[in-house]
Amino acid sequence: MSDVAPTFTTECRNCGTALHGEFCSRCGQGHRHERLRVRDWVADCVGALTDADSRVLHTLLGLALRPGQTAREYVEGHRIPYVAPLRYALGTCALWWLAVASNPGAASLGWVVKYGQALNLALVPVLTLPVLLSFARSGYNYAEQLAFNFYVIGQVFLWRAPLALAYLLGPAVAPFALYINLFDQLLFWAYFAWALWGFHRGRVRFMPLRIVGAEVGVTLVGAAANVALALLERHVGR
Repeated sequence: MSDVAPTFTTECRNCGTALHGEFCSRCGQGHRHERLRVRDWVADCVGALTDADSRVLHTLLGLALRPGQTAREYVEGHRIPYVAPLRYALGTCALWWLAVASNPGAASLGWVVKYGQALNLALVPVLTLPVLLSFARSGYNYAEQLAFNFYVIGQVFLWRAPLALAYLLGPAVAPFALYINLFDQLLFWAYFAWALWGFHRGRVRFMPLRIVGAEVGVTLVGAAANVALALLERHVGR
């Protein structure tokens, strides 16, 4: 595709800024042809889809193989290859909602089961506080630590969606429900510790103690929120 700036204008057609290349330095619009052609918007659509797919895959694999380093790259400015943290968490939470909705007995599930993950997502800004306190003087501010936490909780939703689908088996899974929940909790603690290590590595001392402090704080806040949700469910159900 020929994207050489034409000679008939030296200003961006979108915002009027003087052009010095293929893209406007102010609004980012590409400088192409005088008139729109079919192949232009077809190329734009294909490019947008493949770019989105590549960013999702890059983010997913990064958080699966090196979660701390992936979040660290994002907060330090290497952002084009990755999906934004909140958008990623919202997308994976939607997958979990689909898994729960696929359960024929979803209507009879308790509030903690039906809304627990949505509550976890809403609590991320609060859950960030004990992590920020545990890693004081790491050099990361609240917004940067918040981005890390959204990435972590987004990845957690990915494995909790299949766990939610497992309950479609009903009585076949019921005897193992406790073990499934225990496995999920252990996996979360291990993944969170691994991600924290990679994210803060080389920035603070006493890393193991800080990780334990962060995990205890997050667990206590999450448990308190789930208890409050269960009490609310009991009160409303009277």
